[in-house]
Amino acid sequence: MFIKFSDVEKHLTGIKAQLKGELKALDEMIVDARDEKDIPVYVSKYRIKSPESIYLKTKRKRITDLTTITDYAGLRVLTLFEKDLFELNDFLLENYKNRGYELESLNVFNYHNDEHHLESITQIAAKYFPEVPVTSIKKKSGYKSIHYIIKRTLGKAQLLIEIQLRTLLQDVWGELEHSLSYKKGDIHPHIKKSFAILSRDLENNDMLISHLREISDRERSGEKFSNEKSGPRVYLNYEGDIVPEIFKEDIATDFQEYENIMLNVKSFRDPAEKKSLCQQQKRHIKKFLEKLRQVS
Repeated sequence: MFIKFSDVEKHLTGIKAQLKGELKALDEMIVDARDEKDIPVYVSKYRIKSPESIYLKTKRKRITDLTTITDYAGLRVLTLFEKDLFELNDFLLENYKNRGYELESLNVFNYHNDEHHLESITQIAAKYFPEVPVTSIKKKSGYKSIHYIIKRTLGKAQLLIEIQLRTLLQDVWGELEHSLSYKKGDIHPHIKKSFAILSRDLENNDMLISHLREISDRERSGEKFSNEKSGPRVYLNYEGDIVPEIFKEDIATDFQEYENIMLNVKSFRDPAEKKSLCQQQKRHIKKFLEKLRQVS
C-alpha cells in the first residue's frame, strides 16, 4: 500500500495523546526512583516523532503498514557509569512487568560477553519476561546501547514505545553519529572509519570512568568503616574541640535521634506518620534551645 503524508498525520493524531500520556508516566516513574530510591539515573528524556520524520522513514525503509513502526514514541534513560546499566536494566524490566506492559523485544547492541555483560542482561530479562529472547546485535559502526520495545493495548490502539538505555558517553557518540551519518544514505568512508575509532575510544573511556568509580566506592567504604569504628567526631556539624562541654554529654545521642527523624520524615507519605515525626522534631529542637540557653 502506498502511504501518503496525510495517512501518517491521521495515524499519528489518533495515538499521539495516548503515547504522550504513557511517556510522561514512565518518565515520572524513573525520576521518582532516582530522587527517592537512589536508582542511578543521570537523566531521562522522551519524544514523539514528527509526521515528517515518520513519512520519510516509510520511504527510506519502504514501509507499507504504519502499525509496524515501533518508534513513534521514544524514551532514553542515561546513567554515568556502565556498571549501573545492569541495575537499571533490572529496575526497568520489573516496572514494565508491574505496569502491565508487554515486552515485544529486547535488543542489545555491541555488548559482548567478555565481562559477562550480555549474560547479566539476559539473566535479568528472564526473571520478568522469560518468553522474550534477548537479541545480541553487532554493528560495525560501534553503536552501543540496550533497546526495549514495550507495548500496551488501549481499546483498539496498540501503543508501542522504544526505550533506549545507555551511558552518557554512549549517548554522546550516538548523537554525533546520528547527526553526521544516520539517514544520509551513502556515507563517506572516512566518516565510517572515524566513528569506529571514536567508538573504541569512548568504550575505553567508559571503562576508565567505571574503574575510577570503583576506586571511589572503595575509599568511601573504608572511610565509613573507619568513622564507625572511631565513633562520633562532630556535634551539630562542628568539630568536637570547639563545641561547649555541655553538648558532649547526652546531646550527641539527642542529635543523632533528631537527625534520623529528619532523614526519615520525607520517606513517609502517611499524614499521621508525618505529623508524629514533626512533633518529635519540635521536641528535639526544644531540647537544643534549652541547652543553648544554659551555655549562654
